[in-house]
Amino acid sequence: MRTLLIATLSILARAAAFAAEPQPECPTPIKVGFYGCCYFYQQDRGIDVEILRTLAERSGCEFSSTYMPRARVWHDMALAHLDMTTMGIETPERDEFAWFLGYLQTKYLAVYRPSQVSIKSLEQIAAGKMTIGMVRSFRHGAAIDAMIDDLKDREPDRIVEVRDEMALFRLLAAGRVQVVFAEMPLFDYAVRQLKIDDAVTLDVAPDEPPAVRALTLSKARFNQTEVAKWRALLDGMRQDGTIDRILRRYLPADEVRNTSLAAPYLRSSEISKAASGHLNPSAAATSTTIRASAAIQPAASIASSAGAAKPLW
Repeated sequence: MRTLLIATLSILARAAAFAAEPQPECPTPIKVGFYGCCYFYQQDRGIDVEILRTLAERSGCEFSSTYMPRARVWHDMALAHLDMTTMGIETPERDEFAWFLGYLQTKYLAVYRPSQVSIKSLEQIAAGKMTIGMVRSFRHGAAIDAMIDDLKDREPDRIVEVRDEMALFRLLAAGRVQVVFAEMPLFDYAVRQLKIDDAVTLDVAPDEPPAVRALTLSKARFNQTEVAKWRALLDGMRQDGTIDRILRRYLPADEVRNTSLAAPYLRSSEISKAASGHLNPSAAATSTTIRASAAIQPAASIASSAGAAKPLW
């Protein structure tokens, strides 16, 4: 009885704390575009889905979401056809139409197969003849993006662009490209699913900090006052450990540390890669409505299911 009472009081205290904060105004559903894959978005499950679910619970807002290619998400954000997206990386161009509220951090690493090519540095990639794969509208960090932009001008045949991350790794598996760039969570997921047993990673921009991944809000819908309310909700999720708890459902311990904004990023030489769970890939597009409701299942139980739109919970 005492344990139940303490738990109940804890829940009531948290609810009161959320209610005390100024809540965002959302007279109509917030239109969200998902474009991630793997551990971040997998049909109606994943890290970003859980982030949005928690925001729905704490804000009382309703989210109407659609999965679409990354380039389409940024096109629609720029035209104010979408109100929000996740995992955004801030750039001067995107600052024109969006606010960025950081909640995760990731570092893009070069991924290659030693049986096909040997890589020691970013300069070697730029000076060589190897073909590079990338996802349209990807931003990888200043150094990598500068190299890619330069190659697009000088040697465009060396750059192969695809619509999503799994297509990128399929090219690597087939030997059609020799180098791709990916974050460790994506690398871990893709090489397991596609059984690319000999793929390895290399940090080719070791002095560059990880990119902050942000909840991205349209300036056409949200003013500074509203943005401050969403920032407070995200800050609360980070401070009370909610974001880290979500990450731990999907990622190994070292990647939780490196993805969390709450801890300093460790270089790959400082950590040992741990095994993680499996998700089933799916390329199907879905439209869904996000509401606060039932509990999410652990990552290990997630399975893809193509088909009609359905509630996330």
